[in-house]
Amino acid sequence: MKTFSVWPALLYIIAGCYDNYRDVKGQSRFIKPFLMPMLAIWYLLTADPVQVPVLSGIFFGWLGDIFLMTKNHVMQKLGILSFLLGHLAYLYAFIHGGIAFHPAAVLVLAGYVLWMVQLFRKLKPASRADLVVPGFIYGCVILCMSFAAFLNAVKTGSYTGWIGSLLFCISDSNLALRGCKLTKVNLVMSTYILAQLFIVLSFA
Repeated sequence: MKTFSVWPALLYIIAGCYDNYRDVKGQSRFIKPFLMPMLAIWYLLTADPVQVPVLSGIFFGWLGDIFLMTKNHVMQKLGILSFLLGHLAYLYAFIHGGIAFHPAAVLVLAGYVLWMVQLFRKLKPASRADLVVPGFIYGCVILCMSFAAFLNAVKTGSYTGWIGSLLFCISDSNLALRGCKLTKVNLVMSTYILAQLFIVLSFA
């Protein structure tokens, strides 16, 4: 790790909080496209060495942010694809960083399966038919990424990345439930901002 650069990270958090405030209020989201570039700058200033898969994860997150700012169905699918590619990049980064097995991994895996089953039981009746299969694939990928983050935490002793991956799962679950009008609770951006920060911090 290079000398910790706190100002870009602080700017990212402040901007993210303001964007979350505007999201909750239903106002325009002009700051959102700048969040991932802020995080990328912080990572470049902090990480040593800089890992291409991590930067790729940030880049695809940025694309996903932009695509999901529109209600166009094609753009929404591209947004899902972008975040899926980002999760694959993080998945590779966690595995490349080293993984180790722990007996608790069985319970963690069972928890992921239960989470997925319960979420899709709620979502399927209210989901558009053309999003069911992509949504299922996306869910499998993000949970695989999170499981790899747990195994990486067992290996390295740092659980920052795993916490970030869990926050990502919460954010995307809440986004899906809100998209199907199954909840009015809005945790999407608050958890997403921290998720990306914690995951990237684990590689810095």
